[in-house]
Amino acid sequence: MSKHKSNGNGKWHQGEYKPQNPNKYVGDINDIIWRSKWEYKFCLYCDNEERIKKWSSEPPHHKIQYDVMENGRYKQKIYNPDFWIQVEKLNGEIEELIIEVKPYKQSIEPVEPKKLTVKSMRNYEYALKQYIMNINKWDAADAYCKKRGITFHVLTEKYFDERQIKLF
Repeated sequence: MSKHKSNGNGKWHQGEYKPQNPNKYVGDINDIIWRSKWEYKFCLYCDNEERIKKWSSEPPHHKIQYDVMENGRYKQKIYNPDFWIQVEKLNGEIEELIIEVKPYKQSIEPVEPKKLTVKSMRNYEYALKQYIMNINKWDAADAYCKKRGITFHVLTEKYFDERQIKLF
């Protein structure tokens, strides 16, 4: 249940999710955005998994500050993670999790290209900046979560490709 937006080449890359169980969603049910097919799959999972009691997409109640180097100086930025969930564990306890969904290639340090062309170096520099930014965000998110008794996870397409999402 969602509206899709095309990226121009026929592949869907973001849309609005309409929950089947709106009572579980924390926030505006008319403003649930997914920005990748994996985020869409995670919305479906959160909406339909019985043990997930509450969930939120880009949760406004969890804004995380992190530092980034720009022009030789550190600057504070705000990181809004992809999802927040409350899940009932098998022992009946409620656990809170913050989930970030990212492509696997952005979760590992990029390898410098063997062939040093302008294009390959530009792509490498971009990938390296993305990786460093993600590491800064995730370190800040991990510290933020630990202070609050929340579990932090980064999920990649490898997680979703196993055809069954299991977090607990």
